[in-house]
Amino acid sequence: EFGCADTSYSEIEVVIPVYDLAITDTRIEVMDQKLSLIVELTNNGTIIVNNPDLHIDIDKTITLNHKLEGRLMPGDVQSFPIVFDVILDNKPINYLCFNLNMTFGDYGDVNPYDNTSCLSLENTVNVLEPYPNPSREYVNFPVILPSASHCEMIMTGEKGDIVYQKEFQALNEGLNLIRLDLATFAQGIYLVNIKLNDFETTKKVILR
Repeated sequence: EFGCADTSYSEIEVVIPVYDLAITDTRIEVMDQKLSLIVELTNNGTIIVNNPDLHIDIDKTITLNHKLEGRLMPGDVQSFPIVFDVILDNKPINYLCFNLNMTFGDYGDVNPYDNTSCLSLENTVNVLEPYPNPSREYVNFPVILPSASHCEMIMTGEKGDIVYQKEFQALNEGLNLIRLDLATFAQGIYLVNIKLNDFETTKKVILR
């Protein structure tokens, strides 16, 4: 009111919002018709994540949606216990896969490859359906292993001739994504034979 002027200032830090949530460990026990799970998550981003959603896939037949209760600050590592009843009907559970949301609000996960983790329960090899299929450039083969192993893939054309063959060494226990780059192959239907130790299966791939 006396015509004087003054200035005040304060420094603030601005953080670029990055969503990067990862599954870093999974453990499981099956006892008395109950599944006891421990899922460890790491917040590698800069966004505070509250109550993340977890999708649990059981043998590609049952999908459970579960909200984990807790807050993950940037840099936090937390373990979340999950216990639920399951009716097995004398059928074993071969594997479980855990999937985090690829998006959080308006942000997409900058590293979606660590948003999925799978466990083999029956000491068996599981090769899930390849994707994307049909495709034009590449196809991913999800392979769930009870222990570390190696894999051989042989792809044949419609006339039965071998058009691609490769060995993949040092696959890890749990989920492995084997990617075949097929952009140089002609359109058509191909059969991919997959061998892992004593296990063998064949999957159909369609290239457009």
